[in-house]
Amino acid sequence: MDKTIGVFSVIISNDRVLLVKRRDLPLWDLPGGRLEVGESIFDCSIRETREETGYNVKIEKIIGSYINNERNDTQILLLSNIVSGCPITEGPETKQLKFFPLNRLPLNMVPARRRQLAMLKKEKRILRLL
Repeated sequence: MDKTIGVFSVIISNDRVLLVKRRDLPLWDLPGGRLEVGESIFDCSIRETREETGYNVKIEKIIGSYINNERNDTQILLLSNIVSGCPITEGPETKQLKFFPLNRLPLNMVPARRRQLAMLKKEKRILRLL
């Protein structure tokens, strides 16, 4: 099984995190996706966020890295700030965009992302970044 790497942007504004409702599954997720061959994690995060949200972002720092050895998968979360762009209403991968309070995330959210955000919040890594 080939190793996969997913890169996701954590964009927080007014104690709310930006989530994307996926078109392929009825789930909310952080903007992001699979790292392409030869692409840096920063370039991947910028590209995926622009494709899925319409926003151009500046990467501030890596805030989490999660390894699943059983699936040969690594997921990296980066703190990002919106610098320009306009939100898309929908796109090929995006059904909807919405900012959610960190303490009231939607029930129909990608389970791994919910756990990752909960860990970051519990460790107070997100709160120190605001």
